[in-house]
Formats: sequence, structure tokens, C-alpha cells
Amino acid sequence: MIIRTEQIKQVRHLLESHPVVGIIGARQVGNITLARQVAEQKAAGAAFFDLENPEVLASVSDPMLALK
Repeated sequence: MIIRTEQIKQVRHLLESHPVVGIIGARQVGNITLARQVAEQKAAGAAFFDLENPEVLASVSDPMLALK
């Protein structure tokens, strides 16, 4: 696994002023890995959502599904 120190730093900086930060890019370039690395270093309560997962995408698209 590649540790992307600079990218982690950038995302953490964004999280200081924004409650949600999207990491977007081409498939298979490490978006989820970067999100996991940031979440591991963040205090409790950090979460990431893989929008390639149909169930996660549905719950984000329709918040009522997240309550079920």
C-alpha cells in the first residue's frame, strides 16, 4: 500500500473547514485507499462511503434508506 502523505494532508486540511469532503477520480487509482488512510488517522466518528457500492449509493441517494 502506498502512503500518500501529501494527499492525506490536503484532505485533512479540507476536513478542518468542511464536514464532508469528496475524493473523486478515475477508477482503480487509490481513492478508497486514500479515504481509509484519512479515516484511520482521524478522530472517532470518521467515515467514508464507497459510491461504487450499490447499497451505499442508494442510501446516500435516498437518506430514508439509511434509517432502515
